[in-house]
Amino acid sequence: MHAPQVLLLYDPFRRCDQPTIDLIVNLIREQAQAGKGQDTPAAVLILAEASTHLFAACSRIYTISQGQLALQGQALRIVGTIATKDIRQSMRNKLILSILLGTTLLVAGNALLLRALSAHASSPANLVASSLPVLASMISLSLMVLGVALVPLLMLEEKEAHTLETLLVSPARYIQVLAGKALAGSVYCLSGGLVILAAYHSLVLHWHLALLGLLLGTAFVVALGLLVGMLSNNPTTLSMWSAVIMFILVIPALLSGMVSLERMPWIEAILTYWPSTAILKLFHLAMVAEIPSGEVTLNASLVAGAAIMLYLVTWWMVRRTDR
Repeated sequence: MHAPQVLLLYDPFRRCDQPTIDLIVNLIREQAQAGKGQDTPAAVLILAEASTHLFAACSRIYTISQGQLALQGQALRIVGTIATKDIRQSMRNKLILSILLGTTLLVAGNALLLRALSAHASSPANLVASSLPVLASMISLSLMVLGVALVPLLMLEEKEAHTLETLLVSPARYIQVLAGKALAGSVYCLSGGLVILAAYHSLVLHWHLALLGLLLGTAFVVALGLLVGMLSNNPTTLSMWSAVIMFILVIPALLSGMVSLERMPWIEAILTYWPSTAILKLFHLAMVAEIPSGEVTLNASLVAGAAIMLYLVTWWMVRRTDR
């Protein structure tokens, strides 16, 4: 056979067993390598449905949707395409919907319970005031559950379907893939968080702090969820990592919000700079009349710094996934 400058293949892997697929992949690579020494390099074009074998055979993958290149063009369009795809797929996932609705409705339902108890309490103001640390803990913990339980599924589904590799050799850059996943995860957390804050609207005195806590908390738990998804290769490891992360986040937050630590100052000092504790404090500050000087800046900086570090680590791991 002569050495063509362009070799066009249509779905070469259809109905092939693994040895034949390996042979075809090697032939494609040899054809591409043979053209590198020529004045006009050879090009191998493959038109096929989404397949894990394309990643092994191709150095660049373009996705066509409704007659147009789906992952092509401006950065925001690529990010939006990835996020939209994830959100649409998630809406058909019963596990994701059950976690999202269950967590949100459970925490929001406690607001109705608190109102019922206040109506029959001898001192409603004292009851509400004593419940604020617990309520702030519930809001922050629900946000952590949404992030650690839902967001990792975005990465795990891509890894199990071997489509993450396809994204990484598509025109989309690493940062765009990560941003698209983060945007989809943020939609989950912000949706649930806004419903919960709406349920507790009568207790929120400083809405700018409540929204600040929601935005920074979402950024942190989404970054953490993406990292957990990168560390997990199957549902079993995902469950293990999620349990470990939730324990590390929840216990300090519960200790800070519900237990007096005056006799253990060293633990109190550690918890002061713990990200989950900082999220809890932001929500608590939104519900109290007097805000201590510097508390908002300290806690917001802690959450933002932790989120940035987690995104950088996740970005590095996504880059390592590329061959």
